[in-house]
Amino acid sequence: MIILVRHAECLHNARGLVVGALDSPLTPRGWAQIDALKSSLSRIESLPVYSSPLTRATETAACLGHAKQDARLREKSFGGFENLPVE
Repeated sequence: MIILVRHAECLHNARGLVVGALDSPLTPRGWAQIDALKSSLSRIESLPVYSSPLTRATETAACLGHAKQDARLREKSFGGFENLPVE
């Protein structure tokens, strides 16, 4: 079984900014999303968990157990577009 989970909401997501490889912190809403994720997946037996090394991803993955960081999962950099409005 494979379950793919995107990281919880981070500050850049909430502000409508391009985030890419920046290490944007989770928002209070993001922490609530993590609680909901943990609750909804609690019935599933222990699975290996892998995440990007960025904080928002590791904090999201940690709710599912010990997460192994894998640099190959790191978010793509959008260079000069990062920190700019999405539109």
